[in-house]
Amino acid sequence: MKDKKTDERYGDAEYLRIFLLYVMPVMRNYKPGVVMVSLGFDAAEGDPYGAMDVSPRGYYYMLNLLAKVCRKMEIPLVVVFEGGYNPTALEKSAAGAMTGFIETVEPYGTSAFVHLYGCDLERVPSLTRPASPQTLCPALHVA
Repeated sequence: MKDKKTDERYGDAEYLRIFLLYVMPVMRNYKPGVVMVSLGFDAAEGDPYGAMDVSPRGYYYMLNLLAKVCRKMEIPLVVVFEGGYNPTALEKSAAGAMTGFIETVEPYGTSAFVHLYGCDLERVPSLTRPASPQTLCPALHVA
């Protein structure tokens, strides 16, 4: 989303602010039975259609925080990756989001996650060296 007055693209700071001010209070006050997220990567920096500037680190923080809150509140979390029209931006952002999610699972035991998805957690990238989602999880397919 662009601010009509300044024509600036919204990035990590704006998305995290909205997330913390609006999404998190609703979760705390309402406690949904399940949280379903359609995680669109067309907001990624470098995407030609999204007109946003969310970095891989921004995706990391948002999904990591959401997953931690869901775990603490014992709310199931369903995340579906979609959107994103720049292969490089999609690859980096998906790796950031996956890393953020996996770091919330790993301390509690990842064997079910690894066996279910065939993911190699030893190959999870740092945010400074993102890898292809197919490298992490062969079951993932990025067109």
